Amino acid sequence: MENTSNLLVIVTGGTIFQKVDVNGQMELSVSISELLTSLTTHFTERVSPIVVDLKCRSGAELTFETIFKARDAVLENLQTEKVSSAVLITGTDTMEEFAFCMDLCLRNWLIENKKSLVVTGSMKPADILGYDGFSNVHGAIQVALGESSKNTGVLLSINNDIHSALYVTKSDSQLIGSFKSVPAGPIGQIRRGIPQFYYSLPTIPPTIHHPSFLHLSHERVTKIRVAIWIITVSTFIPEQLLENVDGLILAGPGTGSVPNLLVEQLSPKWTEKIPIVVVSRCFSGNNFDDHYYRGSKTKFTSKNFILEEGFEDLNAIQARNLLSFKLAAGLYDRA
Repeated sequence: MENTSNLLVIVTGGTIFQKVDVNGQMELSVSISELLTSLTTHFTERVSPIVVDLKCRSGAELTFETIFKARDAVLENLQTEKVSSAVLITGTDTMEEFAFCMDLCLRNWLIENKKSLVVTGSMKPADILGYDGFSNVHGAIQVALGESSKNTGVLLSINNDIHSALYVTKSDSQLIGSFKSVPAGPIGQIRRGIPQFYYSLPTIPPTIHHPSFLHLSHERVTKIRVAIWIITVSTFIPEQLLENVDGLILAGPGTGSVPNLLVEQLSPKWTEKIPIVVVSRCFSGNNFDDHYYRGSKTKFTSKNFILEEGFEDLNAIQARNLLSFKLAAGLYDRA
């Protein structure tokens, strides 16, 4: 008797479903059934997909509503023993951000229940030479069905690389190999058609994955306004911005350095009103270094800036989403 693996497939769209139309414009014209049917002959066991279509769109149109609908689809369909694996097919423009938000919500639940969720998409449209959609979905399904993926939280599989949602970033706007994991590289790769994992992830601080994120409503998160301000030469922050946000991410050079004039502007007036998180504007690295730069932590924490509490090694985009989730969950109380 042929083995059958039940698989949840969540679809939100992206380049993977696009072709050019008669007017020379890109359109979402490839169906998920067409994509999955083309892959069935490549599996040694029969894969029975349960498709949840969240209305195809460009990755640039990603919203918290879509993210939480995808989270709820995972919780609803992976509750039973019949389905233990899920693949999320989405646009590569915001794929690493989608994966990170899903990990914030689902990591602990996935690991505790021995379930897997793998995110994928394609860098090239379906009618372009070298289209990577089929191979990426095929690889993501292989990864999702494997036992090794059931104790890692959310993964992202693309271009034969397997990334943790915690460390993956889109490092190039166009290239097939644009997704990288910093600083340690991909957690695994697909070689000889088999997913191979190279290392396990460390224990993640509970300050990142809070239990309240599992059922957090998108309505609450959507109301939160968190801005990212990148510190450059002679930087400034308009007071009008500070008056209209619930939180602020300061992306500073190096280990999150903030000019003294900016510190004086923000503290204590604004750090007492809204949570202001300091991170590095680099792709990887901590936001303070008390080993070399003694006092670099207390210099800011003494003035009510936030450096720890799960933000220590996040990039600005990750920090923005984590702060949005924490604010929506009522984990910060300011004046």
